[in-house]
Amino acid sequence: MALQARISLQQHQKLVMTPQMRQAIHILQISTQELHHLIDQEIEQNPFLEKITKSQIQGSVHSQFETNNTSDKIEEHSYSIQKDWRDISGNDYSLETNNKTIKNYFPLWDNIQEPPPSLHIHLQQQLRLSQLSLKQKKLGFVLIDMLDDAGRLPGNPDSLAKQLQIDTKTLETIRQILIFFDPPGLFCFTLIECLKAQLIDKKLYSPSMERLLNHLSLYEKGNFQKLAHQCKVSLNQLKTMISTVQRLNPKPGKNTYNDPPLIRIADIIVERNEQENWIIKLNPKVAPYCRFNHSFFQRIKPKLTQNENDFIKPRIYSARWLSKTVQRRNNALLKVSSEIIRHQYSFLLQGQKELKPLVLRDIAKSVKMHESSISRLINQKYISTPQGIFELKFFFSSSIKNQEGKNHSSASIRHYIKKLILQENDQESAILSDEIIVSMLKKEGIHIARRTVAKYRKILKIPSSDQRRRLRNISSFHN
Repeated sequence: MALQARISLQQHQKLVMTPQMRQAIHILQISTQELHHLIDQEIEQNPFLEKITKSQIQGSVHSQFETNNTSDKIEEHSYSIQKDWRDISGNDYSLETNNKTIKNYFPLWDNIQEPPPSLHIHLQQQLRLSQLSLKQKKLGFVLIDMLDDAGRLPGNPDSLAKQLQIDTKTLETIRQILIFFDPPGLFCFTLIECLKAQLIDKKLYSPSMERLLNHLSLYEKGNFQKLAHQCKVSLNQLKTMISTVQRLNPKPGKNTYNDPPLIRIADIIVERNEQENWIIKLNPKVAPYCRFNHSFFQRIKPKLTQNENDFIKPRIYSARWLSKTVQRRNNALLKVSSEIIRHQYSFLLQGQKELKPLVLRDIAKSVKMHESSISRLINQKYISTPQGIFELKFFFSSSIKNQEGKNHSSASIRHYIKKLILQENDQESAILSDEIIVSMLKKEGIHIARRTVAKYRKILKIPSSDQRRRLRNISSFHN
């Protein structure tokens, strides 16, 4: 069959993602902080868009529920959100708010300290003030950029020298100076070298300490008699030496300058009012609001020429569209959060052990939204409850059915496993293996496999029973 070019007509359907639809999806899934940044960028480019301050918001966007004391049923009492988002006079921009319940929600907000400079900047400042030559400083800047999160250099001296195209002696000369920069122990290749540098800096390094660092594997195994013999010290002296090493920082580059304190700010607040009803509301301290600047438009409208009018039309449309999109995002977040709390009402009173199985499909069906939209909406969103501040994703977990047909949440099972293992802190209680935990869960009517317990334990970052047993032995040695 000969190949030939020809014109043909085909008809098919496809979904076209407009720029507005892409931005709406983006607004739905970004965090509140990122949304504030996006609105600020739009305001810089569009004079017809303005941000609403806290003083311009009147009353609260909230959802209130009455609870029946005799059951866990939640009855929706009111869902009070102003539907009219238009600003007619330029000043009347109404959202309801109740400042009594929000007052002093962040009393220390203005007292948060500015984070310290990053580790790289701190080291660069020391390097500039050092007495090293210009060539050595250039190499030092390169090594600073090569540090990992723990403050280590990659590979070993020979491989790194080859990578930098210098001889090993030159690398070691500069590295032995940088190791004692603040904090000491950086620019090392191994943990032992890092601990050694810190001991030298504290003037605590000795031959017995050197032998201890070279036999740390015996410490991990809990073989203290053999370790004391290798170090040529008594058990009491060994205990003092180990206490000294434990006070050192094995990762001096981590959590020193890089990581400021993590502050979780809730997007949604759940609390009880004076009538003992649960109220779910947007946090007015951080909730993003913007609107079309109607008063500015009315002032310039009579003076506009036809060309100017054509120029500002897209910006007017963009301002109105963004304000409505942000409003829809806020309304959807409140609606979804209310439905999540409706399903997890027992959690508010009794904590994680009462978490119910919940999947995206359940919420999507209730609020009549697509599962993908729910998934985007709960991303990086936090809710403040009487049990603490949690990410909305926390309330979603799979279901595990027991012999009686009752469904258990995987999150509540993980909480129960954690509770069992925490009881091991008593020196007289036995270390629970995964098999023992499986049998204990069976007594509670929960039938899961040993590998499932191991998986949940890893999610909770709990070591195995062997590791916990060794840690207990080490703890008992120090006591």
